[in-house]
Amino acid sequence: MAQVKASHQVNTDAYPGEGIVEEEQTITERLSEPSKRLDESLLNEPVSRLPYVPSVIVDPNTTVSDAIAQMRENKIGCVLVRQEQTIIGIFTERDLLNRVIGPRLDLNQTLVESVMTPDPETLVVDAPIAFALNLMGEGAFRRLPLVDDSGQPVGLLSVKHIVQYLAEFFSEEVLTLPPRPNLLHPGQREGA
Repeated sequence: MAQVKASHQVNTDAYPGEGIVEEEQTITERLSEPSKRLDESLLNEPVSRLPYVPSVIVDPNTTVSDAIAQMRENKIGCVLVRQEQTIIGIFTERDLLNRVIGPRLDLNQTLVESVMTPDPETLVVDAPIAFALNLMGEGAFRRLPLVDDSGQPVGLLSVKHIVQYLAEFFSEEVLTLPPRPNLLHPGQREGA
């Protein structure tokens, strides 16, 4: 992992009085602490390092109603559609809203195959995290099916999983943020 070297010198003329020694000591301690740092090598780590959830798989002839039941039961936002050991599609919450609810199709009569997103992008589980970020960013999707070397599904990676992983490298900054920063400094004063 690359080491970050920084030279921090405190201008004692700008800060007369006490506190200079403490400030210099704090800076020195922070720079010497072994901490996680986000760098290029972390993005080259395999996707398998990230937390992901098991795939939920349905048949193309599954009704939308049954697919939704699977999604709810497994607390997941999509199901993979597999036919003869091949992933042929993915059915997501977005597909439900845009292709089923919007056109007012019957959930009990509509088959997943007719409203799924066909031929979804997949990623082998040992691919670098940077590849997952690129695929998800370019494709504008929130979930990515992970497969083994033979193309069989092993799990689903979501943007949430990547954000959680990256947040570990900024734990102090993230954990000390207020839940609603705009409340600390309201735009307009009320009262006197």
